[in-house]
Order: sequence, then C-alpha cells, then structure tokens
Amino acid sequence: MIKDGYINDPEHIILIEDKESATKLSEEERQGLNKMKANIESDPDINRVYVFELSRLSRRPEILYSIRDYLIKKNINLIVLKPYMRLFEDDGTISPAGSIMFGIFGAMSEQEGYIRKERFKRGKMKAQLEGKSLGNWLPLGYTTDSERHIIVDEEKANLVRKIFTMCVNDNKSTTVIARELTETGEYPTKSTIRGHSSSILNILRNTAYIGKAPYNKKDKKENYNQYPRIIPTELFEKAQELLSNRKKLPKTGHKNIYYCKGLLVDKNSGRVLRATPAVASYGFTSDRSDPVKYPTITVPINLFDSFAWHLTVQYHKKNVPIDTQKMRAELLKEINILNKKAETGKKQLTELESRIEKIQERIISGKLKEALGDKMLNEIYQQQEEILDMIPHWETEAFNKSAYWHATAMIDDDGAAKDLSSVTDHEKRQQLIHEVIEKIIVEKGGIPEKGRIRKRGLGVKYGTMEVHYENGTVEQYKYNSYTKKCFTMDDVEVPYEFVLRIKGQQHQPGYKIINKKMRERLKAEKESKKSKS
Repeated sequence: MIKDGYINDPEHIILIEDKESATKLSEEERQGLNKMKANIESDPDINRVYVFELSRLSRRPEILYSIRDYLIKKNINLIVLKPYMRLFEDDGTISPAGSIMFGIFGAMSEQEGYIRKERFKRGKMKAQLEGKSLGNWLPLGYTTDSERHIIVDEEKANLVRKIFTMCVNDNKSTTVIARELTETGEYPTKSTIRGHSSSILNILRNTAYIGKAPYNKKDKKENYNQYPRIIPTELFEKAQELLSNRKKLPKTGHKNIYYCKGLLVDKNSGRVLRATPAVASYGFTSDRSDPVKYPTITVPINLFDSFAWHLTVQYHKKNVPIDTQKMRAELLKEINILNKKAETGKKQLTELESRIEKIQERIISGKLKEALGDKMLNEIYQQQEEILDMIPHWETEAFNKSAYWHATAMIDDDGAAKDLSSVTDHEKRQQLIHEVIEKIIVEKGGIPEKGRIRKRGLGVKYGTMEVHYENGTVEQYKYNSYTKKCFTMDDVEVPYEFVLRIKGQQHQPGYKIINKKMRERLKAEKESKKSKS
C-alpha cells in the first residue's frame, strides 16, 4: 500500500484484522466484512481494498461474488497479493484477466477449504487410532502421558470399578451410589446428589471402560478413540441389563424406606399392598367391581415393619450361621465408612459456611442481587440442615457397631454370629428382611373382639398374618393395630420392639379438626362458585 503511494497512518490506511471463519459464517455474520462496508459507506475517499489472499474475504463462492459486485458498484479496486490480481485496470475499466483469475482462485480457495477439512479429519482419526487424546474431555479413570497417549489413572479407575461393583453385586441404584460416595467424599466433583447420580449413570453406560469408544451423538457414529480397558465385558453387560430392567420398575420419589415394601399380600384379592406415608399404612382401596369380596384394606406401616424386623432377627438367631471373623471384618469396614461419612460431613459444613460468607459479602457489596442471594442461601441452609441431621446418626451408628464389635470378642462364636441387634441402618434392615421373608399374607378381621366399637373411617383394628420364609417355613400370627400388639395363633403375646418411624397425618393431634376445617373450606368454595354462576 505504501509502495502504491499511500501514507502509513490511520487516516489513510484502515486496518481490519478480525479473526473469524471464512467458511462457516454467512456474509451478514462476518464482522470484518461488516466493518469494511461500514467504512466504505461512511468515507467516499476510500478507493482500494487490499487482501493478502482471496480466501481472506471468503471461501464460499456466493459470498465472494457478492463482495465483488459490491466493490464494482462502489467503484473500489480490489488488490490481491497472492496470487497477484486487480479488479480494475488503471483506466478504471474492469480487468478481464482479473475477472478470470477471480473465478479460478475463488474456486481453488473453496476446494482448499474442503481439502484442509479432510486432512484435519484424517489427522484426527490417525491420532485417535494411536490412542492419543486431542485435548478433549476424558472419562473418569483416564489421563494422558507426556506424548498425549490415553492411559489409566489407577486411583480414579478404582472408583469406576467400585461404582460398577456397587451397581451389579450390591444391586444399588445410581442415587444410592451417589449418596454413599458423596457422604464418604470419594466422588471427585462437587455437586448435588442428583447431579452425581446423573454422572454415575453416564459412567455405567460408557463403553470406553471396556475398550470401545463412546457413541458420538453429533456425528451419529462411534468415535475412533482407543481407551484402555478398565471393566470386564461381563460386568459391563450385567450393569446394562440391570439399568434396562430398572426402567420398567415403578419410580420411587419418596424419602422413606419401607421394610415390607412388596412383601405384604391381601389374602382375598392377592394384590400387593402399597405404602402410603400420608396415613402411615400399607393398603389399597376396594375393587369397584366387587367391593364386598375385595374390600378396602389398610395395615400400619410401623407395626408390620417393626414385627418383620423382629422376625428377621429371630430367624437369623435360629437358622443363619455366619463366620464370626468375617462378620467382625464387615463390622469394622462399616465402622470406618461411617466415621469417614461423619468426617466428610464436617468438612462439607465448613465449606458451606465459607460459601455463606462469600454470598453475604457479594450481597452487601451489590455484586449479587438480594433475591438471588437469598435463594442461594436458602439452598445452602437446607444442605446444612440435612448434614447436621445425618452426622449424629452416623456417629451413633458407628459407636453402636464399635461397641458390638468389641463385645463379640467376649462371647462365643455361635452367639455372636447370629445377632443382628447392632444393625440400625434402614436400608440394611430392608435388605435383610427381604433376604429372609418371601411374603406376608394379610387378612383383616381374623380375631374376634367382644364389644368392639367400629368408628367411621378408622377401619378394622385386628387381623391375621401368614409369614412365608425363603427356606419354605410358614408361621401364622395375629395382630391388633390399635394396641400395636402381635400374638401367636394360641393368643400368646409376642414381645417385640415397636418403632414409630413414619408419622402419618391420622396419628397427629388435631387430625379431625384439620379435616373439619378442610371440609368447611371446600364447602365455602363450592357455594362461592354457585353464587358467581
């Protein structure tokens, strides 16, 4: 430009060097072209545009010809350095040679873009086949060496193996796995239980762990990345089968754990009784087709869960011999896990306190809106409350298990191996009950009761249960849900520990008043609608 007589200063030379795609973006999206046109429209003294290569304007023919026509209309010469060409001759006429070269090199520029794209694709494929990373995200359990080869990170790979083992061998859901790993501080990322559950599901479905590349949703085909194997193929396939079968199961959105879930069966209809936490009972409504033959049945959750746990403990004492050394080793492992959960919970509380202070500082300084800050603080306060509730539970359970672990050394192997009194975890209790009891057939109205008063809405307070164990043994009992007592068929009371775990609305003080107020409110709304109509 200086050689052509222009003075090297901003008044005579306008430099445009925006870095942008000459292939993907349209003419309207190109910021550099928009600046060039804006300068041309605002300054009538502009008479030339210089580019190093024609491809700098665009690699798309339609955009190139659109720019050429725009420059011809404005009578502005285009000078390309490599290869050298001019749009106008010195006398102001369009250069025939320039027009021909414009068409040829425009097509070459487009073709060069395709060639570079294919070359990059082949290079990428070659690197992937050699097991090299292209700098993108790697699944958990992998890292790279100095030459960018993908290798196994043993510490994180052990966590991946543990996740698969917990899913397949322990039959735990992704939410349970996420909660346990988060509570023990083993999962490397910081997120909610729900977020960890989602990422664990992705881990369980990732074919990279068996040496295959994960499916690329964008290109609708498999990637070429070669990953070292971490998980055996059989374990991976079992995990996929479990995940597939769980999709067909009903979703459980409740937080309560019901010991007898899926075990209670109505004798008349053969239907399984479902848990309803609002009224703290198992049951179902009557069959409309035959309400006399299949009436409504409800039984208390707390009564049946407590008695089922009592039967399981007694069954273990009589029929389940366990190796004492193995039992003590498992107890010690559980104690360590509980202590680790308590320590992690305390660390999380410290981190949450730090986050609260930072959010409060941002609100005071005006960097964060007060409404958004209050919302964030409420979420943190909720997390704090959950952790504060769990830490005493973990510490108490660890203390009880530790005391039992020390006690087992002082009693004989036979007695120590069969006692389940140290088990306080609800999930563990549910698992043990389902291992021992196959089903419990329930029939209401099985015990005659003299002078019994049936109040409206309270239902029958007595009945019988037929307990079927996994070993084929069958036992029969009577129950009274009003007194919370259970008896043998000879009317001998069975002593057991009744635990009030789930509080239903009907057991709360003022239940009838609440219902009365609700009825009055509904009546008032109904009358209001009538008056408006």
